[in-house]
Formats: sequence, structure tokens, C-alpha cells
Amino acid sequence: MEVSEILQRIAASLLAGLLLGLERERRGRAAGLRTTILVCMAATIAMILSDIYYTSHVAVPGQGWRPDPGRLGAGILTGMGFLGAGVIIRQGPTVQGVTTAALMWFSTVIGFCFGSGQMFLGMCSVLVATLALYGLPFLGSRIHIEQNFVLTVVSRKGAAIHQELLEKLRLLRLQPLLTETSHDNRSETQTSVVNLRFREKGHPTPQEIAASVAAEPDVLTVQIR
Repeated sequence: MEVSEILQRIAASLLAGLLLGLERERRGRAAGLRTTILVCMAATIAMILSDIYYTSHVAVPGQGWRPDPGRLGAGILTGMGFLGAGVIIRQGPTVQGVTTAALMWFSTVIGFCFGSGQMFLGMCSVLVATLALYGLPFLGSRIHIEQNFVLTVVSRKGAAIHQELLEKLRLLRLQPLLTETSHDNRSETQTSVVNLRFREKGHPTPQEIAASVAAEPDVLTVQIR
């Protein structure tokens, strides 16, 4: 393999990692510009090395053993899967980092394309990833996303807060999915647990709902998760 061809593949991979990493860096994600570039470059160098290793052994006459050019790439792809899993974080009912993890895995595949000399396929992959990262957020901002959260209300024992709570939630245009109530005789309190479906647009936020419920005179504590 010529040096100019190696440099061409590395340069294409570097530009792809730079373009995709800038979007993650701009959003302040844990895996940003440097991580995306390194992931893409590592995959490219692995494929170049596999290509050179395979070609050098095939060129030896009379040698029956042939190395698998895809073995090193498969190991790199598996390792990137573990690396991507490290950026996924669960915070309460939401999960963050899935897009970043998917980008790291996708950047690895892009690096494979450029490293194996499939320049057109690599450029098409970069175009798809660019549209997904830069274009789809504008479409997503216009979609009504539904989420579920659990509202736990602790009130004084004997208060008819459970039915009042359900009625209040219906007035807020929320739909209670599962409801239950329990009583604690020692502390003389009762606990109401309501599973709610929440839409980001057209509905009050979970924090606003919690503040509205907490304003009731018989309510002691309100928790959302």
C-alpha cells in the first residue's frame, strides 16, 4: 500500500471525526471532539494495519495460512461497544448518553470504511450521521414526547387527599395510569403513589405539578421520580 493512499484514508477519517465530534463537543457531552476523533482514527488505523498484514502474508508464495483481515476490526468494534456503554447514564426516569454511545459505535464503522479504502461508503455514512446529529434535533423539537413519572404524596392520615389528588391531576390534563394508597399508623400518615403520563408540550412540567400538589394544606411531602 502506497504512503499517499494511507495518508488519504487517515485524512478522511480525521475530517469525519472532527465533523461529528464538533456536534457532541458543542452540546457539552462527555465524549466530545477528541474522543470521536480518536475512535474514528483507531478504527481506520486498525483496518489499514489489517490490510497491510493480510497483503504481506498473501504475497509470500507457498504459504498455506492466510490471516483474517476482519479479525482486528471485529475486536476493535467490540471494544468500542464497551467504551460507549460507559457514557450512558441513568438519572431518575431519564437515560442520557445513548446518542453519544451510538455515535462512538457509528464512528468506528466509519473508520472501518475509510481504513479499508471504501471512500464512497465512508462519505455516505458521514452524510447520514451529519443529518442525524445536526438536522433531526429541529424535527424532534416539534414532536410531542410522552414520558412516565411517579408522583408520591405523603399526607396526614384521614385526609381525603387521594381522590382530590386524582381530580387535580385530571384538571391538569394528566392521565393517572396506576394509583395506590397506603397508611402508616405509627406516623399517622398516608401515602398516595400515582404513575402519570407526561407530555413535554401542552402539559405542566413534573416540577410544576409537584409544587401545585405540595400547596395543599394536608400534604406533608411530595416526591417525583
